[in-house]
Amino acid sequence: MSTKFILIIFITLGTYSLQIEAQNPKNLNIANTKMVLIESGYYTPLFRQNGNSEKEFVQSFYIDIHAVTNEQFLQFIKANTEWTRSKVKKIFADDSYLKDWKSDYNPGENVNPSAPVTYVSWFAAKAYSKWVGKRLPTMAEWELVAMAGKNNRGPNKDEKFNENLIRWYLAELPKQLDKVMSDEKNYWGVYDMFGLIREWTFDFNTANINGTAICGGGSAGATDLTNYPAFLRYGFNSCLSANSDLGNLGFRCAKDAK
Repeated sequence: MSTKFILIIFITLGTYSLQIEAQNPKNLNIANTKMVLIESGYYTPLFRQNGNSEKEFVQSFYIDIHAVTNEQFLQFIKANTEWTRSKVKKIFADDSYLKDWKSDYNPGENVNPSAPVTYVSWFAAKAYSKWVGKRLPTMAEWELVAMAGKNNRGPNKDEKFNENLIRWYLAELPKQLDKVMSDEKNYWGVYDMFGLIREWTFDFNTANINGTAICGGGSAGATDLTNYPAFLRYGFNSCLSANSDLGNLGFRCAKDAK
């Protein structure tokens, strides 16, 4: 992809972000999920970069307690019609964008309004996050939250948990997703980090947010060769492009702690 084309994408995205409209307080309140504070801590990336130390310090931040739902995303669509299925530009979402919805403003009877919205691109997730005054979590932030157990901040070293997680990663997509907060919350009070959907992060692939997919996931330079779930996450993320939309891929929002 040429530098000129990449520049056009981000200039256009910047123009799009300026068009995001204000929503009335009632509907914005529906779309604005409760957040919890995640205290600062250390996260160990699967791969070291440029000779950096294994551990990475993560500043305190806030994160949504659950993924964005179909009902919430519908409020965003109504306020920002350029993100409807019929109007969204193809550089921001591919042909499967919101394909499980019946129409632009009707998810349909087969889509649970309380289930996580899926078939949404990174661009759409980023725009939604900005609309509610938040942002997408970084990968380090997401992993810091995800490593918590039920009663401790982690990392979770339970072999049975890892086995179940690998089984879920490899399973076929269910016909209908469960509603958010169906499972127990973790130490931080956050639900469904695993077992429901995969989630976008701001830097899901730092070489890839310009829309150029780079598939990888080799073990060279890995910090923990036994962390098979992390390898599966890394391989999945590295094969995404920013306009990808999949039936098991949604998002939640984060915010800086001031």
